[in-house]
Amino acid sequence: MSVSTKSATESKVSESDFLRQEAENAKLRMGAALNQAKEAMVGKVDPHKLTRKHPILSILTAVIGGFVAALLAIPSREEQELRRLERLHRATHPAPPPSQTSNGKSENPAPAEKRSIGAVIVHEIIGMIKPILLATITAGIKSATTPPPASAEVKPPENG
Repeated sequence: MSVSTKSATESKVSESDFLRQEAENAKLRMGAALNQAKEAMVGKVDPHKLTRKHPILSILTAVIGGFVAALLAIPSREEQELRRLERLHRATHPAPPPSQTSNGKSENPAPAEKRSIGAVIVHEIIGMIKPILLATITAGIKSATTPPPASAEVKPPENG
């Protein structure tokens, strides 16, 4: 092997090693910056500290959040009326049965029902809360219908 070929090979290896090392250094620096940003955000966005320091602002934030959630979850009267008309139309004009093609797939599949993101969120929240409510109601009914346990008091004999 000639000297010029050997030095060219060494420079390529060292260059690739250099680039690999720089990539690793960049990953480490990005990870450190991300961790530093997380720590800064956690320290500044602690809800307990913010609520103690600014109680009125916290209440206003909760009220505005509830208002926005209600706007997203509850459809307007116009949307409710359009859905009602769509249901009436489907009831009076049923869709024809899907015809089968030669490969076994239907030509006109049933359209997916569209729901707003607010309706989906409310549906999921109700799905999560439902077992808790049922358990609470069941426990309340059980405690109301179960007689109290017999008293374990022992009365001293009467001397007479």
